Amino acid sequence: MGPWSRSLIAAVAGNAERPDLAVEDLRIEPGAISARVDGCEVTLTAAPIPQRIWTAMTRYAQGMGQLEDAVEGKFQSVHLEHLLEEDWSEQLVPRPRAIARACSCDADAMCEHVVGVAYAVADEVERSARVLLRWRGVAGVDEETAEGSRDPWCGKALGDLKPARNMPRHAVLKRLGPTGIQLGGDDLANPLQIAYDALVASSTT
Repeated sequence: MGPWSRSLIAAVAGNAERPDLAVEDLRIEPGAISARVDGCEVTLTAAPIPQRIWTAMTRYAQGMGQLEDAVEGKFQSVHLEHLLEEDWSEQLVPRPRAIARACSCDADAMCEHVVGVAYAVADEVERSARVLLRWRGVAGVDEETAEGSRDPWCGKALGDLKPARNMPRHAVLKRLGPTGIQLGGDDLANPLQIAYDALVASSTT
């Protein structure tokens, strides 16, 4: 079983084993999964990945072989999960507390019907990794369709400042992608990356 499937089962079902139940009418839509199990109606919902973040991820992955394939849902990639978490503070598979579970037989929604749906969805992800991207609301998202896909190098009004946190080196450049500004035949983002490296090196000497 691939990493996305395993992450999904862990997030929804924890350590519960697959129940011997038939999952019927499984529907996987952006932000919502629904199915019928043993006469009960089960739903799993989570907020989609912001499209501006996925657009930035797509830009960053262009021309990067397996990462670009993963963004298109061609296979399950641990690398993609890691980049979203570290550079964009977003989860490909939501954390357990970010997934709303509901079942018509259990107000707490921790019943075997929910577990059965989790395994059924994981099976679908095994058949096509793109299924998970559909649930997360990013299957087929590109720069033309993404909400807020305006030039990311154009700033906006600042809100209330939050305490600074440590960021991975080049995180901002990865998030924004190419600038479209040429400097000596190279995109400005590349010299900026070299400058960042030089600043870090000088601050540690």
